[in-house]
Amino acid sequence: MKMSTLTIIGSNGLIGRALVDSTASILSSSPAGHIPGITDVAALARRPLIDFTLPSKPEFAMTITPDIGASIPKSTTVLFSALGLTYQKAGSYAAQRAVDHHLTVEIAKKAKEKCEGHLTTYILVTALFANSNAWFEHQRIKGDAERDIIALGFDRTIILHPGAVLGTRHFATPEEKKEHDRGYYTAALHVVKFLLSTPILQRWVAAASVSDADIAKATIQLLKDTDKKGVEIYSCTDMRNLAKKYEEQSM
Repeated sequence: MKMSTLTIIGSNGLIGRALVDSTASILSSSPAGHIPGITDVAALARRPLIDFTLPSKPEFAMTITPDIGASIPKSTTVLFSALGLTYQKAGSYAAQRAVDHHLTVEIAKKAKEKCEGHLTTYILVTALFANSNAWFEHQRIKGDAERDIIALGFDRTIILHPGAVLGTRHFATPEEKKEHDRGYYTAALHVVKFLLSTPILQRWVAAASVSDADIAKATIQLLKDTDKKGVEIYSCTDMRNLAKKYEEQSM
C-alpha cells in the first residue's frame, strides 16, 4: 500500500499539539482508527513534547530534530504547519518574522522539493485579519507567509484564521509558565473568556475565538474531502462548524 503521510510541524505549540493529540488518539482507537486519505502521521518538533505518551502504533512517529525541513518524510502528502512564535517569546517583530515567515516558507519549499510531487496539500495556520497590507505587524507577517506559501502552487492550500485560541498549554518548567502568564496574550485570553461568559457579547466574541481542539477536528474534517483543489480560507466560525460536523460523523 502506498504511504500517504500527514506531517505536522509546530508540534510544541498550542494548535500543533492539539492536532498531534487528536491524530494520536484516532490512530490508537484500534482496530478501526484511521484518518481519511492518510496512512500514517509524522509529528516533528524541535524539543520534546510535555506530558505526551507516544502511541504504540507504527502509523504514528514523533521526531525531535533541530532541522525540521530535512526531517520531513518523502511520503508526505499533507503538510500541516502551525509553526510560529508570539511577539512576547520572540522578543521582536524581526525575530518573529524569522520564524513565522522565513522559516515557514523555507520549510515549505524544502518539503515540496523533497517530496517530488507527492506533497499536494499544505495547511497553514496564520491569524485573524492576516494580510500583507494590515496595519499591525503581526498580521502583516502572517499575511506575507500566506502570500508566499500560495505562490508555491500546492494543489490544495488550506489557510486557517484563528483569533484567540482557547486551550491548555504545556510548559517545560514552572518558570516558562510564569513568563507566559505575564504576557499580554494571556491577559487578552482572560478578557476573551470573560466576554464569552457575557450573553450579550458571546456571539461577537465567538466569531474571533476558537479552541485548539476544534481547530484539530476541523483539520481532520477537511482532510476527508480529498477532491478539493485551490486555495481555501477558514475563519473561527468555519472551524467550529467543521469541528461540529466531525463530531456528528464520529458518533
